[in-house]
Amino acid sequence: MKILRRDNGIEDIHMEYHGEIFPRVNIHYSCNIMFPEMILNMIALNELIGLYKRKVNGKKYDFELETDTRTAWDARIAMVRMLQAQFQRAVGRVLSPTSFTRWKNLVHRKNIDIHRMKSPLIDNHNISWLEMDREQREKKLLTLTKRMVEYSRDPDQERYSRIISDAVEEYDCDETDLAFPGIEYPEEINW
Repeated sequence: MKILRRDNGIEDIHMEYHGEIFPRVNIHYSCNIMFPEMILNMIALNELIGLYKRKVNGKKYDFELETDTRTAWDARIAMVRMLQAQFQRAVGRVLSPTSFTRWKNLVHRKNIDIHRMKSPLIDNHNISWLEMDREQREKKLLTLTKRMVEYSRDPDQERYSRIISDAVEEYDCDETDLAFPGIEYPEEINW
């Protein structure tokens, strides 16, 4: 993770004019994250926004209603959407326009049930991602997203998920503590 300090151009005269005190620098955080994990985060954040809107608007909230006055201009939602927009822009640079439209439709699909996905499944996708070269990644991005979105209907993913659940029960540990042969991150990752 990198932490950058950037001068924001605020001078004493600006603070006097506004009658407020502002920091002289902005702090920017950056970290590297792999596409499979970020896709999962995008989907999870969509679900989180839906849950937040439901909490704010009450149980009668319709997830299709994006213009409700209680959440339409909510700053928390706007911050999350800004993060999602930046990632979506990065994906848009990699995919063709047609594939990008399909990708957006997949990521914003309702009822994905992402909370059931096991951590080792994401690790498996990340390791596979690292083993690909740039061209393979571009070709497989849409397929990977589809597999993640539809993982509960994929028999291989379901079988793998059962193996993880059985191992958690057998060893009485958290799924993040499990180590599977062949699923190890390399010592150094070339970002």
